[in-house]
Amino acid sequence: MSKINLDHLHKKWVHSSEEDTDTQTVYRPAEYKLPPSRGGRTSLDIQPDGTLISTGDAGPDDRQAQKKETWKINANTLVLNEAGNKKSLHILSLAAEKLVIKK
Repeated sequence: MSKINLDHLHKKWVHSSEEDTDTQTVYRPAEYKLPPSRGGRTSLDIQPDGTLISTGDAGPDDRQAQKKETWKINANTLVLNEAGNKKSLHILSLAAEKLVIKK
């Protein structure tokens, strides 16, 4: 994959678990019409200022927890940092309507 087009990256991405494979996790823009999902869907809100707000799975009270993190791009890897805890997400493909991350 060539260099990431940051114009496509900066938006809220919602996990489209129906499209996942054994090796890929698929996200769609928040406005994309996805079917309802039990417990809600995880999401990544990637903002241009280097802030990322991630929404996790529903907890015991059915609310989804949110985390505020920072992000940066290193080649085709999205590096997330929350209070010193780093996590890397390798981007396999990115287009205006689809973000694919290696599992």
